[in-house]
Amino acid sequence: SRRVFLRLPTYSASEKLNWLIGFTRIGLFSITYILTGSLDLFRGSLALAYIDPYNLEYLSFSIIQRLAKLQSIDFAVHFSTMDLTRNIDLELNPQRGRFDHTLPGWRTKVPSNELSKASLPSWFFNQWCGAIESLGFKISHQMPLISNGQGSSIYRLVFFSRHPLADRIWGDVAKERNLSLF
Repeated sequence: SRRVFLRLPTYSASEKLNWLIGFTRIGLFSITYILTGSLDLFRGSLALAYIDPYNLEYLSFSIIQRLAKLQSIDFAVHFSTMDLTRNIDLELNPQRGRFDHTLPGWRTKVPSNELSKASLPSWFFNQWCGAIESLGFKISHQMPLISNGQGSSIYRLVFFSRHPLADRIWGDVAKERNLSLF
């Protein structure tokens, strides 16, 4: 596996994002291929997985887990805070399962005696982040929270990687002054 490290100190955040996208081999593959196909195509290359599910029901931890087998992969994930906030109390019902693929086994870990309904979304998000970190990734501190025009949060853009350079580039891209990029 070859790695090339470049310093990009004078580039703007959008230029760094374009560099990152241009430097990474990007391909569109179906979920079926990712779950059942060979990952050999990606071995030895730098990869960025951009995951933008319609809602949390389609944010599959098993896909992230499978792609995490690649050593040089970074992730940018739209995590739907709106869906989480609106529906987490409904999803406590074991007959429902919309969030089960996002964080398998989450219901059994909920400290129901200690959490209020209002604190459930942040608990779930923190548990999901912990599950991502258990795969060997560091979650960036820069997690832009994207809101609608009325101030309600829609999603959080979460970036995680194994290498500090990717996190450093993302840190520059995701700063407050650059949120119009998202």
